[in-house]
Amino acid sequence: MLNTASVGNGVTVTSSTASIPVDVLLKRYNGASYLFAAEMREGSTTATFTLRDFPATATVEVLGESRSIDVAGGVFSDSFASYGIHLYRITY
Repeated sequence: MLNTASVGNGVTVTSSTASIPVDVLLKRYNGASYLFAAEMREGSTTATFTLRDFPATATVEVLGESRSIDVAGGVFSDSFASYGIHLYRITY
């Protein structure tokens, strides 16, 4: 999955704290989408992800964290701590 081409313009992200950006990378593989997100500075923030060309509802599994997040209207949010990284598997 890591060797697949990245999906350009497939997701946008906004941080609740403007001085703490969150960078993203989106890949598609075997019927699922994988979103890699990393907070780029020290501090805490909430990132809001807007998925482009996704169904209005989807399920996001946070890999390695035993939790999931519902997507509504192609949007979901998650909290990040200093330099935090989350890996998401999105199915619909």
